[in-house]
Amino acid sequence: MLLQKIKAFNLIELLVVIGLVSILAGIGYPSYSRLKAQSWRSEAHASLVALEAEIERKMLEEGLDVSSLNIADFNTGLTPNAYYTTSITINSNIYILSATATSTRDPLCQVIFIENYERKSINDNGVEADASTTQCW
Repeated sequence: MLLQKIKAFNLIELLVVIGLVSILAGIGYPSYSRLKAQSWRSEAHASLVALEAEIERKMLEEGLDVSSLNIADFNTGLTPNAYYTTSITINSNIYILSATATSTRDPLCQVIFIENYERKSINDNGVEADASTTQCW
């Protein structure tokens, strides 16, 4: 009776495959994390823009100015997937909409702001877009 050679993977081949998979995962994970953060920001942007449209519509329909707006009339709170919390601040004739992250998953864009003059920022003093703001928006 002749012995038949059994075909199987040897240890070296298995280690090479594991090494290649780990290299691909190491390359892909940072990109995946960045894309997740961008999707969270997109949700915040959509909520802020919808809130802004709601405010502008109410001001036009009722002939109101910013100082006479009632914050309680608008839908603020968690975004649909609860990544950010939206809020409104009214200072004389300027309203500021903000989206604050509910966790520290996206350390770059913890708070995103938009004013009624379409200025977008990531700080509460209304500074115009710089490199970090552009990345958040």
